[in-house]
Amino acid sequence: MVRRSAFYGESFVFSVEELTCTSAELALGFTEPSYGEVYPRIKPANTKLVSVSSLEKTEKKPDVVVIVGIPAKNNADFNDNCTTP
Repeated sequence: MVRRSAFYGESFVFSVEELTCTSAELALGFTEPSYGEVYPRIKPANTKLVSVSSLEKTEKKPDVVVIVGIPAKNNADFNDNCTTP
């Protein structure tokens, strides 16, 4: 969902009912782990909805920002901005 929003500029909201991945439910703070501790995750688990959109389209101040990038491009940008002695 995040990649789809990043690449196509789509915005959407989803709840736990639309997830099929238990790891995503835990990481996004929809549910508490039933045993042990899980990292990374949003604590406490009281998430109701998640809104996904580009920062340019976001109307409210976000609690969490996820940056989606292309590793090869990020690496090239990094190398272009670094100097070697």
